[in-house]
Amino acid sequence: MSASKRRFIALVGFMASGKTSVAKPLARRLECEMYDTDKLIVDRYGPIPQIFSTFGEKKLREYEFETLSALVSEAKPGVIATGGGAATYDPTYQLLKEHTYRVFLWLPIPAIWTRLKRSAAKRPVAGESPSIARLEGIYNARRSRYEDADVVINAHHLKPNKVADQIVRWVEAEAIEL
Repeated sequence: MSASKRRFIALVGFMASGKTSVAKPLARRLECEMYDTDKLIVDRYGPIPQIFSTFGEKKLREYEFETLSALVSEAKPGVIATGGGAATYDPTYQLLKEHTYRVFLWLPIPAIWTRLKRSAAKRPVAGESPSIARLEGIYNARRSRYEDADVVINAHHLKPNKVADQIVRWVEAEAIEL
C-alpha cells in the first residue's frame, strides 16, 4: 500500500471512547480539517437512532461506508471521528485500512459504562437498557478490528487535549504527512 493513499487519520474505538472530542483538538494541532462521520450521516440521512430503528444496523453501516468513501475520495486531508461500529462493516474496514492511519482510542469498559450513564445521547447498539455485560459482549466482538489499528492510545483518565498530544507525538515520530 502506498503511503500517499493515506491522507487521513481515523479515530476508531468503542462508543463513548471520545473520538469526536479528541478529533477537534487533534485537527487544530495538525492544522487540518476535522470530519465527524456521525454528524455527516445525521445531516444527510437523519438521526442515527431513527436510521437504526427504521432500517436496521446494516443500513447504518452502508451509510457510514458511503460517507467515508466520499470523504477519502473528495475531501481535504484531515482527522476523521468514526462511529463506534464503522470498522465492523467489511467494506468500511478495508477503506479505513487503505486510506487512513487508524488510531484506536482504548478505554476500559467500566469507563465507557460511566460515560454512557452520564450521556443523554442514545446509543442504539447498546439497547434500551445497556449493561456492562452487554457492552463487554459488543466490545469483544469488535476488539480485533479496533486493535488492528496503526497505533493504540490508552485514553483512560486523559482529557481530549492530552490524548490529542499523544497522537501528535506519534504522527511526528512516524513522520506522517496528511
